[in-house]
Amino acid sequence: MKILSVDDKVENLYLIESMLQGAGCGYQVVSAHNGIDALEKLEQEKFDLIVADILMPEMDGFELCHEVKARESLRRIPFIFYTATYTDKKDQELGLRLGASRFVIKPVEPDKFLAIIREAIEDYESGRLVSLPPATEKEEVLLKEYNRRLVRKLDHKVRQLAETTQKLKAEVGERQKAEAEVRNANSELETRVRERTC
Repeated sequence: MKILSVDDKVENLYLIESMLQGAGCGYQVVSAHNGIDALEKLEQEKFDLIVADILMPEMDGFELCHEVKARESLRRIPFIFYTATYTDKKDQELGLRLGASRFVIKPVEPDKFLAIIREAIEDYESGRLVSLPPATEKEEVLLKEYNRRLVRKLDHKVRQLAETTQKLKAEVGERQKAEAEVRNANSELETRVRERTC
């Protein structure tokens, strides 16, 4: 069983690889760092399952899933989203509408994650996992929903970045103030020492 793991964070790829290979089920794991990298690997090798994060540079997980399900040669591969950033119910709905088999929110216990993987594989092998043709919804409807989800997530990230910047500025201000106080104290101490020695 060959599994393609797609995530831009090396530590997440390592964690998934460790969990799957440590399961003792003979899983072979190949890693990709974004959707473009994943598509290149999918063209070169045959995979039985795809596990992908959503928020990635160059091509995110939603776009990757859409590309996979739109290609006749790939659409039968079960696709599992595994994300810590897109956790809203509407994110999950979009992922499933794009053709994903499962939508898993991180963190999840390793036993539960492995059970989800086994369940998706069993559904696929037994024929219960239906291979969806390209989405019957109009392409522009899906694209609008995708754009809404992406803009919402980017707005959230920008707000987080602004908050972090404000905190860092406050910390820098406090440190500068503390350093000035230390310099003043040292200066006073040096003056006193000079006065006593003269």
